[in-house]
Amino acid sequence: MSKFGNIEPALLWKYFEDLTNIPRPSKKETAVCNFIKQAAKERNLEVREDKMGDLVVCVPATPGFEKSPIVMLQGHVDMVTEKNADTDFDFDTQPIPAYVDGEWIRTRGTTLGADNGIGVAAALALMDEKSSIHGPLELLFTVDEETGLSGATNLDGSMIKSKIMLNLDSEEEGIFYIGCAGGSTGYAKLSAKSSLTPDHHTTFAVKVRGLMGGHSGMNIIDNRGNALKLLVRTLESISEKSDFRIATIQGGSKHNAIPREAFAEIALPTNKKPQVEAAVKAFSNIAKCEFGSAENNLEVTIEELKNSDKDSEKTNRKNTFEVQDSLRLMQLLLAFPHGVHTMSRDLHGLVETSSNLAIIDTQKDGFAITTSVRSSIAEARDALANEILALCKLVGCEANFTDGYPAWRPNPHSPLLARATELWEKKTGQKPHATAVHAGLECGVILEKCPGLDILSFGPDIRGAHSPAECCHIKSTERFYVFLKDLLENIAKNPL
Repeated sequence: MSKFGNIEPALLWKYFEDLTNIPRPSKKETAVCNFIKQAAKERNLEVREDKMGDLVVCVPATPGFEKSPIVMLQGHVDMVTEKNADTDFDFDTQPIPAYVDGEWIRTRGTTLGADNGIGVAAALALMDEKSSIHGPLELLFTVDEETGLSGATNLDGSMIKSKIMLNLDSEEEGIFYIGCAGGSTGYAKLSAKSSLTPDHHTTFAVKVRGLMGGHSGMNIIDNRGNALKLLVRTLESISEKSDFRIATIQGGSKHNAIPREAFAEIALPTNKKPQVEAAVKAFSNIAKCEFGSAENNLEVTIEELKNSDKDSEKTNRKNTFEVQDSLRLMQLLLAFPHGVHTMSRDLHGLVETSSNLAIIDTQKDGFAITTSVRSSIAEARDALANEILALCKLVGCEANFTDGYPAWRPNPHSPLLARATELWEKKTGQKPHATAVHAGLECGVILEKCPGLDILSFGPDIRGAHSPAECCHIKSTERFYVFLKDLLENIAKNPL
């Protein structure tokens, strides 16, 4: 029985259901690529594959339109694998528990994979469309987009014959994207010394939970809470009442997702318990007041961890990081930039440059930090990365940034944009909004591999991408798919 019932368009939702049943974390796309190759084989369609595993499926033109321009439809097959801490789920083996909820497709406690499963499903559906009109199609499916665009970065451009590309990896109906930010990921290591926790100390769990999180590009402008920043501010409130020693600290899991949850185990003098608990409660109220309705489910808590051997406190003592190193980490993270850095001077309302304090984890000899920067201007991206490197150097923290990926510079005079805009206005009576997006679409990378492409990115309404709140609007998806078919027909009949 179908998860989605009889909603339209049936072909698209059939393929999306198939995708929800195939585990497809980044770097683990073999199963979904095999599914695509098998579907193409059953339809006698040519498949091209490069060394990365990127696929091009060639769909013949509707009879009579063989000489129309070749159009590439592009999407990525991997998905972000985020789940709530209390959700028992294995992305490597289990199907996504997607379901219909009124006007939306949602899931339970995990990401949905509509980013970019909807775009992939739309492209696959065109293999089976009998009544649609289009010229020759190249369906490009890239791998490993979500962890650094490595599929697109290593794409064999010789596989591509198209000069027109429709990227189907956008998440707002009625918006045509003609540019995107570039980005780079930073990795830092703060060394720290550990020793046996002193006597007369008690271990506490400090937790920040219930935040919305979201896409570190698309949602950075929403000023949502970052669980890591809130956790370290909680530790700051504790430090005003007592020294503490960090046992473990962790939060975030993806460089391109705003952290929703963060946790620390700390040891502090037992006699400081009342003051510290009061300080955390006070900070919890401050945080809730600060974020208000933007983070309705925010929780900041502290809980004593009881010894398993009640007869001997020493039996349960373990190594914790020394006070000075614990404070050094706290101060570094307090100073670490997160959020919007600058707004675009050319496109009103567009974030130009931002950073996302993404992940922290505890290692045997210290702490590992992952951050990411984005910008539509390469020089601004590199300048912010250099600021972070300078900050890390000041506290003796080793750090480096990846080379990153390029921005996609907008072309407001694109013939493809003009054609799509004219068609949208004719169909809806409204003018679409053409803009750039503060996210790392693969368009700029693919353009480097295939110079001369005229590119447009569009998609249906998808909310909460990169978080367990991710959902996809059903009617918007139907309109998106109808427009895609109409645009392909328009290009086939009236070549650009």
